[in-house]
Amino acid sequence: MGYNGYTEKRKASNERYLKKFEKPTVRMTPEEKRIIEQGARSSGKSFTRFMVDCALEVAERMGEEQKRTIEAIVVDENMQKNAKK
Repeated sequence: MGYNGYTEKRKASNERYLKKFEKPTVRMTPEEKRIIEQGARSSGKSFTRFMVDCALEVAERMGEEQKRTIEAIVVDENMQKNAKK
């Protein structure tokens, strides 16, 4: 069975698949793009996958730092309350 061309069924399938994703616009300098492309090539990932993975990694790290900061504040407040008793 060979290639039958781009059919309406294939088109509908592609549209269903693409509805699962967002397509944000990112502005960067040519130098920033070159650096990111280099990183993507070095990691064996596509440009998009590399950018998403890097952004998620930073966001998760920031979330962990925020969580630790909140936990430290709660512990400090509890210590202050216990000291007043």
